[in-house]
Amino acid sequence: MSDLFKKRGGFLRSQVAMLCIWLIVFMVASAEGAEKKYPNRAIEVIINMEVGGGADALFRITAKHLSKELGVPIIVVNKGGGGGISGVLDAMAAKPDGYTLMKESQSSSSFHMGRKDLAFDPLNRTFICDIAVSPYALFCDSKMPWKTLDDVAAFIRKEPEKFVWGGLGGPSGTTFSQLQFFDVIGADLKKMKMVTYKGSGPILIAAAGGHVMFGSAAASAVPPFHQGGKVRVLAVTGDKPVKNLPGVPSAKDAGYR
Repeated sequence: MSDLFKKRGGFLRSQVAMLCIWLIVFMVASAEGAEKKYPNRAIEVIINMEVGGGADALFRITAKHLSKELGVPIIVVNKGGGGGISGVLDAMAAKPDGYTLMKESQSSSSFHMGRKDLAFDPLNRTFICDIAVSPYALFCDSKMPWKTLDDVAAFIRKEPEKFVWGGLGGPSGTTFSQLQFFDVIGADLKKMKMVTYKGSGPILIAAAGGHVMFGSAAASAVPPFHQGGKVRVLAVTGDKPVKNLPGVPSAKDAGYR
C-alpha cells in the first residue's frame, strides 16, 4: 500500500494488491468445540464490503471450493458501510470458537494509515493465507467520450467543477488509486465532487447508471460491466495488463507510472 502514497513518477507502479486474506477472529476453539472435530457446522465469513465488489465476487467463488473441501456450508455475510470498519468490529466481537472468519483486503489492513481513532488494532488478529492479488481498474461511465486516462485528465483540468467521481468513505485502494491519479495530473480535489459509497460494487452500478463519471474497483469485479458496455475501463493499476480485460492498458503503458 505504500506505493499508493508516492507522488508523481510513482503512479501505481506495482500492482495495488487486493490482498484477500482470511483471518480468523480467534484461533483457540472453546473447550466445548475442542471436543469435536473442527469444523462440524457452518462457518460464517464476514466481508466488510457491499455485494458486487471485487473482494465479494472473488470470495464467493472461493467459498464454493472451501465448502466442498471442509464439508460444511460457508455462509458469506456482507457488512458494508462505515468505511469497512463496522464489519471488522463485528468480526472481532464474534464468539472465539473458530466459526466466524473474515475475508480481509488491503482496505481494512490500511485503516491505521488513514485514521488515528480506530477502536481496534489492525494487527491484533491471526492471518491464515493469501487468496489472490489483483490490480484495480479505473473506469468511466461508458456514455462519456473518454477513451484514455489522458482524456479524463484533460477534462478535469478544463472543467474540474463538473467532474463527479465515486469513492469510499474510509481508507481503501478503491479511493487511493483514484487519488493518486488525481495527484499525478495536478487535479484540485476541492473543485471536484466526490460521491461516497459503501463499496466498489455500488460505484460500478453508479457509473453504469450515469450517476458518477469516474470510479475504481478491483479488476476482478469489472469484466461483466466492461463487456456489457456499462462502463469503459481505461486502465488497470500496475505494470501489466489483465487477461480478463483485453485491450485495456496498464497504468504504466498508459503513461502513468
